[in-house]
Amino acid sequence: MRLDLEVISDFEELSANSESWRRLLAHSADDQPTLSPAWLESWWKVFGKAGGRELSAVVLREGDRWVALAPLCRRTHSYAPGLAFRRI
Repeated sequence: MRLDLEVISDFEELSANSESWRRLLAHSADDQPTLSPAWLESWWKVFGKAGGRELSAVVLREGDRWVALAPLCRRTHSYAPGLAFRRI
């Protein structure tokens, strides 16, 4: 089995794949509303860009089929006196 890794950083691209996301979640042992595309897309629209957040969703595919998804965001965080680092 060959798995391909993809990082999606465009919100519209992730939304366009919501059917693959729903199918993956339906086969998951943890199929909860807060993991659904509808919930997380709504959260991103309201809170996503706040604080300089950037989408960084990691998808594992087997061909066209999603086998794993980690919807993450990243942002730069700074501690005084100016030490900056990226958080995921």
